[in-house]
Amino acid sequence: MERNMFGVVLWSNPVDRKAVIWCEDQGDLAFYRHTDETQNLSLEAGDWVQFELETQRKQRFACNPRLIQGGACRSLPDMLTAARDEMSGGSAQGTDAGRNGGIQTANVIPFNPTGRRSGAELIETKARHA
Repeated sequence: MERNMFGVVLWSNPVDRKAVIWCEDQGDLAFYRHTDETQNLSLEAGDWVQFELETQRKQRFACNPRLIQGGACRSLPDMLTAARDEMSGGSAQGTDAGRNGGIQTANVIPFNPTGRRSGAELIETKARHA
C-alpha cells in the first residue's frame, strides 16, 4: 500500500545516492535509493521531503521524493545523536531504571521543520479566526 508521507533526511550518501528518512508518523525509518536516472535529486541530511511510502517485506521505502525545503531540519541528526548519548549516559531525564520502576524513558524530539508552524499551531490559528 502506498501513501504520501513527509519526512526529514537523517543520513545520506551522495555517491551511492541513498538516504534514510525519519517519517512524520514516527514509525520505522524509510530507506531511499535513487534509481530514476531522469530525476536529478540529491538529498542531504536535514532536508524536508514528501514521498510515497511503500512497504516491502516489513521494510519501508521512500519512492519519488520531492524536496519541500532544503536544510529545513539541518540540526535534527545532531539532536537525535545528543538525545541518544544523553539517554545512554543515564542523565537526569534518562534511564534511571530504579527511579522509573525498571521502565526506560525516552526523550521525544518534536517533528517541526524550522520556519514552519506545527499542526497544533495551525489548528489553533484557524480556530481563533473561525
